[in-house]
Amino acid sequence: MTVSEDNRLNELSAKEWLKFTKTWFIHNPPPRKKDEILHPAKYPEKMIEEFVRFFTKTGGVVFDPFLGTGSTLIACYNSQRNGIGIELQDKYAKIAEERVKKLDSQYQLSEAGGKRLCKQVVIKGDSSQVDKLWKDYSLPQIDFVITSPPYGMMLNKKGLASKERENDGLDTNYSTAQEDLGNSADYEQFLSRLVDIFVKIKPLLKEDAYLVVILQNYMHKGDYVTLAWDFAKEMKKHYQMRGERIWCFHPETLIWTLTGAKKIQEVQINDSVLTHKGTFSKVIKTFKRHYNESLLKITPRALNKEIKCTPEHELLAIQRKFWPNSHAFQPFDQVSSIKPAWIKANRLKVGDILLLPIPKLKEQKIKINLSKFTSKKIVIKDDIFTTQNKGGQTYLPKCISISPEFCRLAGYYISEGHGSPGHALSIASNSKELKEDVVFCFEKIFPGIHLNVTKKEVVCYSRLVSEIFSNMFGSYARDKLIPPFLLTVKPIHLKHLLKGLWAGDGHISNSRAAYKTISEKLANNLVFVLLRFGLVPNIQFSEKHGIQLSFRGKTIAELAAILDRKDIVIDRIKINNQLWRDENYFYLPIRKLKHEHYEGQVYNLMVEPHNSYVTYSFSSHNCQDNKTLYPYGYRYSFVPNVHHHYCLVFKKRRELEISQISP
Repeated sequence: MTVSEDNRLNELSAKEWLKFTKTWFIHNPPPRKKDEILHPAKYPEKMIEEFVRFFTKTGGVVFDPFLGTGSTLIACYNSQRNGIGIELQDKYAKIAEERVKKLDSQYQLSEAGGKRLCKQVVIKGDSSQVDKLWKDYSLPQIDFVITSPPYGMMLNKKGLASKERENDGLDTNYSTAQEDLGNSADYEQFLSRLVDIFVKIKPLLKEDAYLVVILQNYMHKGDYVTLAWDFAKEMKKHYQMRGERIWCFHPETLIWTLTGAKKIQEVQINDSVLTHKGTFSKVIKTFKRHYNESLLKITPRALNKEIKCTPEHELLAIQRKFWPNSHAFQPFDQVSSIKPAWIKANRLKVGDILLLPIPKLKEQKIKINLSKFTSKKIVIKDDIFTTQNKGGQTYLPKCISISPEFCRLAGYYISEGHGSPGHALSIASNSKELKEDVVFCFEKIFPGIHLNVTKKEVVCYSRLVSEIFSNMFGSYARDKLIPPFLLTVKPIHLKHLLKGLWAGDGHISNSRAAYKTISEKLANNLVFVLLRFGLVPNIQFSEKHGIQLSFRGKTIAELAAILDRKDIVIDRIKINNQLWRDENYFYLPIRKLKHEHYEGQVYNLMVEPHNSYVTYSFSSHNCQDNKTLYPYGYRYSFVPNVHHHYCLVFKKRRELEISQISP
């Protein structure tokens, strides 16, 4: 291994350095031993060892002010660094001492033999007195600090995980002692006490020494406590923050939200996004950073939308075997029993299966305020409104309820209609039955509206209605869309929307079904509507012919049932071996995987509580590594290990630097 003479930080090669700074490492630690699992927040030594080797050289001094059962000292022992740890609770300090002694005796009996040059020191004491303890023990200056402090009142929360630990006779909190930070009177006091400890540590550090503090945000009595961010903000008054690690997506990546597909760069805090559970949760924080490396381009079957992400981003997937002799992938019935897992994108291959959740929405009654969709000056009286223009005025209800007739009329207009503020609204069709239904829907929603039926179209002469429809659904074919409020209505209403759409630009027969449009917004939101019905279309994108959503096989029968097309009879349904579905997910095999160099901004989201969000084609994990720490054994019913932690990196700043930036 070649180490540069200019490398004053560690003993890593250029390749090892690059790996640590540019990728997320995944840790799947072995099961915890009985004495270790007693502690409610123990973290894996292997992860600490990675940090220790990066931020120090052999013989360096590493300090953990919240030692627990000694994980940091074990990591220091294995990497030949000197470790010092302070632990408030006597029982945990004793466990730490025993673990170090056991390692030392095992080493002396090994082939290497002899005594280790590095020392591991366990101090039973209070870290708030770290300055005094350092003098009393005559300890050396510190090269590196790594620790996972108490999370305030989080460990005292009563929940499923704490109940399970209690039933197993394990600790659910650190202690009841007042000196314990976890027993602070309130959050503000806890945060202040925690930061004060690191302020006292600062004079004990060598110049330019680094600190890694592992923290977590959490829910408390219905409120989201941003402990990691609040701590970072306070620490920046005393240290230089060097950042945190995040995974990211290309800015054009589409994310499923309650308002349809939205580019990730346009997603805002408090937007509701689809999670891997199929439910919607709010975005807590957005991230962006500059990126100048390779992105992985992933294209699944069916939806065929290319998604670009950093290679380390974790996706919900099932890996399957490829049989070269038969040139076939392992069939789905052989992998369907495998639990999906969060897998780094660069570990996936063509043929592996990505999971796309079926959206689940709570049914809600929606009323539309029509007066919001006009720019004209209006007069409102007794919940009826009209324009202030003289002449042929139209009187409309201020608000209307979502109804089958409104949704069907919306479908007709989106497919074959045109409207604008200065002209009449028209819906084109040669079908007598369709035109009769358009008239029926208009009169049901707007009684007394002025209509004219010709051989080729139905015309509504109200320019107010024309403006409302053009603002709601678009004017021309290229800008047509399904408005956000229609995406969340009851399935019975969405059925009528699909009926109207398919009657215009759709096609369905015994062998094939398809819908064509040149509007990308319409295509994306139509996909969302179809996903709600458990249908995933096969999509073809063409600059010349537009976008086509098509169906074959048994999905034609399912679509025909939604459209009430009893004339569609499929005698022989071809089984599709490319796509699968159950009550919760679509299973989409990867069709293409490619690398592409990219320089520019990349984006990510933090979503609680499920720590995930869904791109156009598959489920993605939150921005940080979900398996870096596994301290509590919290589990969700489907995907294990989705607890979310931050490895915050700080650096000691010279006093001159601090005075220069102080106000």
